[in-house]
Amino acid sequence: MGSEMCIRDSSFWYLMILVLLSLNVIFCTLSRVKTVWKLATEKPFKETVSAVKKSGINIVITLKNITEIENINKLLKKRGYGIYRRDEGEKSVLYCTKGGWSRLGYLLTHTGLLVIILGGILGNRLGFKDYKYGSPETVFNAPRRNFQVRIDDFKILVNEKGQIKDYLTTLTIIENKKEVFTKVMEVNHPVKYKGLSFYQSDYRLIPNKIKSARLLVTLPDSSDYQKFIDIELNKTVPIGYKDLSIKATHFIPHFVIGENNHIFSASNKPVNPALRIEVYKSDSLLNYNWIFKNFPEVHNIRNIPVKVRFVEFKGAYQTGIQIAHNPGAPLLWAGFLIMTAGIFTALLVSHRRIWGITEKDEKGQLQLILSGSSNKNKTGLENLSLIHISEPTRPLY
Repeated sequence: MGSEMCIRDSSFWYLMILVLLSLNVIFCTLSRVKTVWKLATEKPFKETVSAVKKSGINIVITLKNITEIENINKLLKKRGYGIYRRDEGEKSVLYCTKGGWSRLGYLLTHTGLLVIILGGILGNRLGFKDYKYGSPETVFNAPRRNFQVRIDDFKILVNEKGQIKDYLTTLTIIENKKEVFTKVMEVNHPVKYKGLSFYQSDYRLIPNKIKSARLLVTLPDSSDYQKFIDIELNKTVPIGYKDLSIKATHFIPHFVIGENNHIFSASNKPVNPALRIEVYKSDSLLNYNWIFKNFPEVHNIRNIPVKVRFVEFKGAYQTGIQIAHNPGAPLLWAGFLIMTAGIFTALLVSHRRIWGITEKDEKGQLQLILSGSSNKNKTGLENLSLIHISEPTRPLY
């Protein structure tokens, strides 16, 4: 009861942190929406030459006539700028903008974060996890669903060095007493059905159950004379030497001695495999003891005419299956994509703006004064100086 209360309390505080974080993000976003939207959508024409020249990057282009502004407009349009122009007689005022939507990148980032938080809340309140262990032919009910799952097969794949490289479990979904489908489940490749995901979690040895064990028996007549004996639990096998026979009665995958010499398995992993062996002469028990695969010299069976060593075993394994339901997972993925798009937009796309105005110089020649600004990557905006119409540009400093 206490542990359940602790879990509920931690879940409550986790939920409260998500809610407070959401409120913080919402208020932070709303406080800036109006300003950012204005920067992204407004068309702030600059009506005077002095106002245009205040920008950090500017050039002057000499025009033969007012119609040459169209050539500049075409060049800027090729570079992706939106062109806005206002003519007042011989005076023209330009405003060109590109990438204004990048101002909304932070809105996308905050929106993505809110979607992720919402997915976390849904997963916390409505999701669940369960674990099942089973052997081939085991059938269990899917948690909170009206169908069953049957384990058809379980395999442990090893490489050339004998190291485990993968687990494979064959599952069959049964609904209304009919087999829906059969699929192989492996690590990082879950089986999904009706909102549940079945993951290959782990495996374990079935306590006191093995398919067979291999023993190495050394006879006393010669230390080189050895023979292998494959033995199953609770089956007596003759050694072939002076009416001796051997029997394995118990198997423990992780042998541990506790208080009061209590023997038990600390886990279902083959950390310290041990086999309890009885040696008979005819029908009389000579001796018994535990022998260890990893420590062959420890507790060897004494007072018998042969030496027995535990070499290897073929275990009977159960597959471990994690069953998860997370209704917030689609929102987590969607939020991640939205937030990633927002971050890339905010960091990599710049909002470039160009202002232009025409005036006559001291000689009465028509000039177009262009200036620009960028919220990032100002060097890229300086490519504006590469624009050549009919006269070379003359930078202003």
